[in-house]
Amino acid sequence: MEYDFEGPVWEWRGPSPYHFVTVPDECVDGLRALASGVSYGWGMVPVSERVAVDDVVRVRIAVV
Repeated sequence: MEYDFEGPVWEWRGPSPYHFVTVPDECVDGLRALASGVSYGWGMVPVSERVAVDDVVRVRIAVV
């Protein structure tokens, strides 16, 4: 399953900082359906991603 979308990058500043792009609403239902089978247990879904940055961030994710 692949999704292409754009969005702003935001940073979570914790003990191990991460950068995120929020998944758009139109992608959520498909990812949620897969999450129970592939999640690490706290809602994270492993993906391979490709990010292109110019004026906005363009993201392509593939659930692995």
